[in-house]
Amino acid sequence: MIQSLRQNLERLRQRYAESGLNTFLTWWWQELMDCLPEHWREFLRYEQARLMVLPREGELQIQRLRGDKLEGELLLNAQDAELERGALDRLVGDGDERVGSIIVGLSADQVMRRRLTLPEAAAANLPQVLSFEMDRQTPFKADQVYFDSRVVRRDNDSRQLHLEIAVVPKPLVEAALARVKPLELAPDVVDGCDEKGRYGFNLLPAGLRTHQSDRRLRINLILAAGVIALVGVVMWQSLILREQAAENLLAEVELAKVEALESAELEKQVREAIEAANFLANKRKERPTSIEVIRELTQLIPDSTWLERISFVNDQIQLQGQSERADQLIGILGNARYLEAPTFQGIIQPDGQTRKERFTIMAKLRNPAAEPPAAAPVDPNSEQEASDGANAIARSE
Repeated sequence: MIQSLRQNLERLRQRYAESGLNTFLTWWWQELMDCLPEHWREFLRYEQARLMVLPREGELQIQRLRGDKLEGELLLNAQDAELERGALDRLVGDGDERVGSIIVGLSADQVMRRRLTLPEAAAANLPQVLSFEMDRQTPFKADQVYFDSRVVRRDNDSRQLHLEIAVVPKPLVEAALARVKPLELAPDVVDGCDEKGRYGFNLLPAGLRTHQSDRRLRINLILAAGVIALVGVVMWQSLILREQAAENLLAEVELAKVEALESAELEKQVREAIEAANFLANKRKERPTSIEVIRELTQLIPDSTWLERISFVNDQIQLQGQSERADQLIGILGNARYLEAPTFQGIIQPDGQTRKERFTIMAKLRNPAAEPPAAAPVDPNSEQEASDGANAIARSE
């Protein structure tokens, strides 16, 4: 329920950020700020600091940033993390000066970004739509990666969304989080970054995010809630006293119903998750993963050959491409670990533009790990020696 509420709030926030009202209010606020003295502008433009953790080879680069200003920096090696605990605590801060967000920054070569266009109706259920599109738009499946998206532009005439997505394989994110874990930090954002700064995504799954508290915001919310509560008490005190008992009873009954329904739904979800996990585990044993097959093809296929299309259909794979000597590919692919019985589909056709030969090859996928081990060959010489030894023992007796 809380996750659904967060998703709805995030959707409303995104629609507001793309609306003309936000553009007008931003412009209006900027004009008002320009009319104020400089020290007033700095006070009103207060921005909570953030901590950027950059895992790099052999070390961690930690920066405390407020806006575009660098307030502190620390380089940590794995062996001196405990020695620099005091310096790290100073960067994190305490009280009003505590950082509001802890960001783990991945290098640019670890994050895959891609732009795509979807119908505007997909905005209502964008994460699920992107999950279905993941294996078409990227070399990965949705369960192999963490991803996030943002709307670049809305085309109201054609009712389409222009999106930018960022995709990172799960092992890379988990490795970065494992390197940050000894520092006892609780990241709430994982994003890619380069020399220009971070990309503006959050690749951390919602279940792993920690929400940093802003004390000033908390105080303001408490004061606002207090004012609303006082006004409500003055206006509705008599009505609340009459109906309080009945409302409490109804609330308890409804809460019991909701908890019972949620318990039944959770039990159903757990059962379905166990069945799905067993199904996926069996499927992984039956055939190799797509990335393993693609890696092997990259190693086997010569540089004079390129592939235009790779299609996985059940337990078969179809390769389409061009080569200078297409007739040699069957022999090359015959040595593949994850393929068997490669054959040409159709005929080899020359391409007049590239002066290469177009081909289509079909092969069956296999998983060597799932095959039973071959029986060890029996050495005939060892059998003869064993027989001679037995005869010698019998004669001596």
